[in-house]
Amino acid sequence: MICPLPIITLKRRMGELARGEELEVTVDNRQASINVTHFLQEYYGIAVQFTEETGVYRATFRNGEPLAGAVPDASQYSCAPTGGQPASVANGENGMSARLAPTGTVVLCPSNAFGNGDQTLGEILMKGFLSTLEAWPELPQAVVFLNSGVKLAAEGSGALDTLRNLEQKGVKILVCGTCVAFYKLADAVRVGVVSNMFTISGLLQQTSKVIRI
Repeated sequence: MICPLPIITLKRRMGELARGEELEVTVDNRQASINVTHFLQEYYGIAVQFTEETGVYRATFRNGEPLAGAVPDASQYSCAPTGGQPASVANGENGMSARLAPTGTVVLCPSNAFGNGDQTLGEILMKGFLSTLEAWPELPQAVVFLNSGVKLAAEGSGALDTLRNLEQKGVKILVCGTCVAFYKLADAVRVGVVSNMFTISGLLQQTSKVIRI
């Protein structure tokens, strides 16, 4: 299953299990095992440990009650182990609905260049735009990087210092894990949280304004 289907499928399955009933989870990639591990810890307080054999990851556990007020941490839903500040997604009926009132601003960057036209110029403009975020009267709640935008959070990016400063000030930096894998940047991300669509879509639903660059 592609991200975030393992989490959504598991969440629905947990709702069908009786308390104390045993369940085995099998996934075919390490990224999914990380997400499942932290989902169970954040929502249910269940600690699991996956074992891997020939590329297949398995874990067995017993169902428990969801934790009151549990809101998963975006840093726990990473497609690669990186550091970063947390962002919240909610526990709605479909696994992605926001439980909090919309708040804050999210900046969505689906490209490493600002606007259409010359790529080099677009990259210069994007770096300049990101540097202005620190001067906003109210900092954005998060900056989300998709598609080639993930390159801005990777080694060699001219925007790294700016993004690190924003992160230190509490701005959540989310980097699309599928995009990171596509561009083969799993070991090159240097700022933020390598996340997934479960977390990103939940964040977009709970924000009051999305600015797409």
